[in-house]
Amino acid sequence: MGFWGALLRGFFRRESRIRALAGRLKEARRRSESCLGFGVFLSGFSGRFINLVPEEYDACIYALLRGIGEFSCVDEASLVTFPAVSSGASSGALAEAGLDAAAAPCGPFEVKMWRRGGSGLVTKTGGEFPVVRFRPWRERLSLGEVIYIEDAGALPAVSRAFLEKGGRLARGLLAVPLLREGPGERAREKTLAGFLNFSCAGAKPWAKGEIEFLCETAGALVSLHLRWEAESDMREARSHFTQLVNSVQSAFFLFSEDFSRTIYVSPAYSAIWGKSRESLRDEPLSWLESLYPDERVFVQDAFLRFPSQTESFSTEFRLQLPGGVKWITFRAFRGEGEKERRIAAVAEDITQRKAAEMQLVRLREADLETSARIQRTILIEDLKIENAGVDVASLSIPSQEVDGDFYAAMTVSPASFDLLVGDVMGKGLPGAFIAAAVRNQFLRVKLEKALLTSAGDVPETNDVVNEVSGKICPELIHLESFVTLVYARFDLDSRLFNFVDCGHTPIIHFREQTERCWLVKGRNLPLGFSEDELYVQLVLPFEENDIFFFYSDGISEARNQAGEFFGEKKIVAIIEENNAKSSAEIIGAVKNAVIDFCEGNSLADDFTCVCMKMQASASDEMLRWHGIFSGQISVLPNVRSFIRECLSGGEFDDLSPEAKEAIVLAGNEAASNVIGHGLAPEDESGFYMEIGKTKSWLFLRFIYAGKPFAWTQERKPRVESLQERGYGMFIMEQLMDSVIYANDFRGGIMMTLIKKFEKSWKTS
Repeated sequence: MGFWGALLRGFFRRESRIRALAGRLKEARRRSESCLGFGVFLSGFSGRFINLVPEEYDACIYALLRGIGEFSCVDEASLVTFPAVSSGASSGALAEAGLDAAAAPCGPFEVKMWRRGGSGLVTKTGGEFPVVRFRPWRERLSLGEVIYIEDAGALPAVSRAFLEKGGRLARGLLAVPLLREGPGERAREKTLAGFLNFSCAGAKPWAKGEIEFLCETAGALVSLHLRWEAESDMREARSHFTQLVNSVQSAFFLFSEDFSRTIYVSPAYSAIWGKSRESLRDEPLSWLESLYPDERVFVQDAFLRFPSQTESFSTEFRLQLPGGVKWITFRAFRGEGEKERRIAAVAEDITQRKAAEMQLVRLREADLETSARIQRTILIEDLKIENAGVDVASLSIPSQEVDGDFYAAMTVSPASFDLLVGDVMGKGLPGAFIAAAVRNQFLRVKLEKALLTSAGDVPETNDVVNEVSGKICPELIHLESFVTLVYARFDLDSRLFNFVDCGHTPIIHFREQTERCWLVKGRNLPLGFSEDELYVQLVLPFEENDIFFFYSDGISEARNQAGEFFGEKKIVAIIEENNAKSSAEIIGAVKNAVIDFCEGNSLADDFTCVCMKMQASASDEMLRWHGIFSGQISVLPNVRSFIRECLSGGEFDDLSPEAKEAIVLAGNEAASNVIGHGLAPEDESGFYMEIGKTKSWLFLRFIYAGKPFAWTQERKPRVESLQERGYGMFIMEQLMDSVIYANDFRGGIMMTLIKKFEKSWKTS
């Protein structure tokens, strides 16, 4: 029995091993068939993921997880995914999702879970998934490593704490990473897109072949998931584009570079052209057939040539359609496609905009016609001065059909008249209305004041201007407008030019005695700047053949093609050269010079001027005395002696001694001003002094070459501070009726003091 027993025992052992081997072969075949069947099952999902709509995605994922879970014999199978985020994602964005920066290297995640015996897919987001919470495992997954644990109960307590979920420990665990390639040139830099997670309630040994197969499954799954993400993004972009082109009224075109194919045309084409989109696909250039014949050739030629010449093309044209005319703005661009160049174009219906523009043009033409009528009948009338003692001419050329310039002449007496020359800030109808209002206000105030004064008296020019300013200044400030003007009175008998300058351009005064022009400027602001402005009258004497030239800044600021201004200097040169001619000839010479200077440029502002040339001598004879003095302060006693000597003559017997001393004091202060402020210390040329007298007034005139003096700045001395200097201008203005400075373009300065004789100045 020993032999046979041993033989039987060996046989049974071999039989047992054979059965075990057969069982393992049978199990291997079953696993192989299962893997093969699961591979077929998985490849079927590849087709299902193509064109998968969002509503079907969860059901597909659930079926996939259930298949993997049943194949792996686990209790839970989960797909954990991280959305693609930039490397610069802020920690605040991660914290908002319940994570810190270390807890989610790829951003907030989403979990889709299948559980054995469960009723369906479980979906959740946040930071409470065990593997994600344990940082060492997160880092291993990011490196592409597989995590597998047969029995988590054998792990250290710290590790087990991260795997406990709801007080329950998942013992058998496997996590397979899903890696996403980087964008563009960084394709080799893979990032963690998510992972497949399997867990069992009990311990589970993971076979090497099973792990390898699940890794391959994970690779296939990440490809399917990323493909679905791309398809989903493309569907969303296509949906947005469709909504955009359907909501925008413009028509979009996409042509091949040679215009042989219409790649795309939006629905708006049918609404604009009244043709089907299919007709454009058959004939890509058929949209040109609806253009006006006289525009079609030009547009077609330019459109077909532009791809070879420029990057873009734009034009406007009209469509001749059965329902009427449509205006179209058309823009085309050259672009690069994936395989070929393409031509993109946008056409917009601007018919309503064109109609509105034409209506505005018609309204503007009506506005300008109304304004021009106002200007022709009210603002720019012919200056008719019925007096043989003056030659008058005027001209106004608007920069547009109407301007804000105006002028008017008003007879005061047979030997005197008033002149009003102004310029409103503003063009068109508003400027014309303001100019008309200001002009009429002057006429009204002058008439009212004339009626209130005694017979033979007329209101002074400054009284009229101050009254007008009080009435219209608040309205001008409210309208944010202002008016520059000169209100002047020419008295041909007394040979005095009385005026108020409200911020207008300088008056050019040609004096035949000096054979040169002087620029005369007042010190007041334009009307509409300040309600507190007190307007001051200034006075200048004039003589036969003297010329006064008034002009708007449209002449002095006319520009040539180089951007240079015409300037006052050229006006002065023209007047001096043509001083022997009539006023009309002088204005004609100025106009021709401006036109030649502008070299064809249109005027940017209105061209307005008035020229007055004094002709007949007055009946009031003028007496003159003159002297030349050095520029030293020691000469002042000689100046006083010269004035006293002139006043001692019989011509001044009717003046009181006090009046004579007042004139001496004013002349002394004027000479001191010239020496102290006008002449340079080393200047030895000195100054010329002249005294003139008529029966109604006298003047002191100082002419010198020196530094300009800013006399328009008001200088009231501070008496309370007992200042040593600065009283001169104040004293002169208190003693005389007018103190005025003028300058020429040769460096000359002329100061004129005027005193009108009153009864209080004469002896009783």
